[in-house]
Amino acid sequence: MADWEIPGNVNDIIISTNSQASIGGGLASYGNMSTTATWPVANRAICVPFRVFYPYTAVKMMMRNVATSTGNRDIGIYDDQGNLLVNMGSTAAGSVNSIQSFDIADTTLLPGTYYAALVCASASNVQDGWTMGTNGAGLAAAWGVFEIAATALPLPNPATFVSATGLFVPFIGMTSRVLV
Repeated sequence: MADWEIPGNVNDIIISTNSQASIGGGLASYGNMSTTATWPVANRAICVPFRVFYPYTAVKMMMRNVATSTGNRDIGIYDDQGNLLVNMGSTAAGSVNSIQSFDIADTTLLPGTYYAALVCASASNVQDGWTMGTNGAGLAAAWGVFEIAATALPLPNPATFVSATGLFVPFIGMTSRVLV
């Protein structure tokens, strides 16, 4: 087995904040497993860590709009140093009660830690995610969730990561092509 290989199903091509690749995937049991909430602050980006165990190419990213879907958003991937590797750019909100898919530029990720980032222009947007409870900011920070220190629409390059202050972690996903 090569250094970058892991046991298991290498045909899994979806990574999300609820998958084994997510650094805090097991943390969901400490808050509400799945809930909906309004975006905490307009133009605040939330960056959720994930790990890549073998090389693959990210081709689409997604999030789920629930009840209210207004304004623009941006979605992308940062490396662990805050460098923006790919993003969609400011994009109109999709339909309510649907998964919004973003066809990002195909981006090869090598084994390591990355951040899936999402920002919404409106604090009235309702998303799927986790509400972390009364100690949410501490739990999100322990999980490795960051926010971006400035208005972040579109996502800036580079990002200045700051500790999470909110109680909400959005579900963000991506699909990829495994490089074998």
